[in-house]
Amino acid sequence: MKKRRFLAGIILGSATGYLVSKYLVSEKGQKALENVKMIRGDFNNGGFGLADKDTLVSDFNNKTESLKNSLKDKTQELKDDEEATDVVFDEDDIKQTDKDDQTQTPDNK
Repeated sequence: MKKRRFLAGIILGSATGYLVSKYLVSEKGQKALENVKMIRGDFNNGGFGLADKDTLVSDFNNKTESLKNSLKDKTQELKDDEEATDVVFDEDDIKQTDKDDQTQTPDNK
């Protein structure tokens, strides 16, 4: 019984391999392989497909440039906001911080 299953597996596996190889060599099979490569490329490159190095670099530069511009716009809006104030330290606050740092030396802990 086990020998028959083994032989049936060999025959079915060989037939399947033969049919798949014939399909992949055909024109439709090549298109299917290109689609699989495209999908894998999209996944691996973050949506850029099978793009070459120069295209990836230029797309990255464009995206970072737009990010820089948006950050500049947001910081400009914050600078223009009248309610936003700069942080100002009082001299006494700074002196108090220096005293606190000196009292917490490793020897005194």
